[in-house]
Amino acid sequence: MIISISSMKGGCGKSTTTILLANCLAARGKSILIVDFDTHNSVTNYYTTGIQSAQETCMEHNLFIALNKNDCTNEIIQTNVKGIKLIPSSVRLDDLRAIEYRRFSKIIKVVEDNFDFIILDTPPTYSNHTMSAIYAADTILTPLFLDTFNYTTACYLEEKMHDELSEKCDNWYFIYTAWETQWEEFPNSTQSQWDKIFESKFENIIDIKIPGTKLAKNYISTGIKLDINSKYSAGSKKLAIAFNELANALCGFDKNDTAQYAEVF
Repeated sequence: MIISISSMKGGCGKSTTTILLANCLAARGKSILIVDFDTHNSVTNYYTTGIQSAQETCMEHNLFIALNKNDCTNEIIQTNVKGIKLIPSSVRLDDLRAIEYRRFSKIIKVVEDNFDFIILDTPPTYSNHTMSAIYAADTILTPLFLDTFNYTTACYLEEKMHDELSEKCDNWYFIYTAWETQWEEFPNSTQSQWDKIFESKFENIIDIKIPGTKLAKNYISTGIKLDINSKYSAGSKKLAIAFNELANALCGFDKNDTAQYAEVF
């Protein structure tokens, strides 16, 4: 399965969702390939930290080269997480902003059968690179915060999807990535009001909510692991459960089937 994590809004948890979902699936024994379309490189940096000569490797093997050569087989590198491989991003991707968006789909099909999941992290724009990832994907996930700008960008992305990639709309889903459980019982809270607005506009919101915790924001930079049995951090347990629920849904299991859960990732 190819999954695109796509949003026009920066800072909504897109890269964090990519990393936590990939790590959860890998901890379940799945083989994962991540393709980093985002020139900010946060996903590439996370998965290459501590690897010897990582900068040189990423300059010699990356998505820019794959797109230029029409071949990604030699651009896949090992990461610092067992079960996960990576096609790194490159600042030179901006030179290919006019690239035909169907090209990547043809390239990735060559290696698709080598992995259980391929996860595509995209830039916070509606560019040809974002279109490339959406077009290649079996499932598109758009992380959302509940605020005005996320609503505006979600509406615009919906418009562009229907105009240019309408065949992908049935496989496109929103997921809340900063949900505060303490406000659920208050119908007049800002969160509850925005939830109503989003649900009245969009039918494709996943019934899985990623909790808003400092751990989610700091996960990429700290190198911590989530532990579903943590006695010291409620945030760690909540995040681990939420991403196991998401992984279950993607694997075709009931989201509450705890027998499938990865305990530490």
